Amino acid sequence: MVVAVFSTHHFVEPDAVYKGIFRCLRPGGTFVQFDTISIGHPKFKMAANNWCTHSQKVNERKNFLRQIKFQGKFTQEEVSCPWSVTKSKLYEMFRYRYMSMFYQLSDEQIEEGIKELESDTLGDVKANDLINCNYVMLITKFELE
Repeated sequence: MVVAVFSTHHFVEPDAVYKGIFRCLRPGGTFVQFDTISIGHPKFKMAANNWCTHSQKVNERKNFLRQIKFQGKFTQEEVSCPWSVTKSKLYEMFRYRYMSMFYQLSDEQIEEGIKELESDTLGDVKANDLINCNYVMLITKFELE
């Protein structure tokens, strides 16, 4: 079994990676891939722009995977996972760059983004108030014959 967890958007040459994965699987082997479709929490503009790029890659990969020729069973399922986080914890997650979409942002850009959320979307939310979110992931499974 091969499992790729929230990492496939980093593949530089996805075609070569997937071919290698399928070549390595034994008959009856399984490859499971998890991709993020929606993180479900408020995002500031710079993060949202990065998220659009990520979402485009997920959609391209979704279509790419449907077109792969292989002997076996292919399934895709979207799974929704509700979760909550306090505003202060969400800001901490941004600052510690909990997702790769934040890696290319400087500390100053993240702080500007937090100020943006404070002046708009989350201005009335207290630091310890919970923000309800809905995380959606795409699970793709290949089972070789």
